[in-house]
Amino acid sequence: MRNHPDRVAYLLLTGMALCFGGTWVAGAVAVDAAPPFAVAAVRFGIASILLFAWAKLTNRRLSRVRRSDLPTIVGLGLTAIAGYNWLFLTGL
Repeated sequence: MRNHPDRVAYLLLTGMALCFGGTWVAGAVAVDAAPPFAVAAVRFGIASILLFAWAKLTNRRLSRVRRSDLPTIVGLGLTAIAGYNWLFLTGL
């Protein structure tokens, strides 16, 4: 049987679309039970733990954070991550 990398790519893309689409439904249910900021914090806490575990299991080296990177990291953390999720979950 031939290897079909296109099939794998399409399956992964479909899985990604289902996860992203499910975020709206799960978010609406979650904000009925907890404040939006708490939901976002738990969501990113779980994601951080899973990403760290994945990096360790696949023997990927974690990059060191340079001092010069801190303003970018903080800016993105406040706007692209915390700000977006707070607005997204508050809107739900």
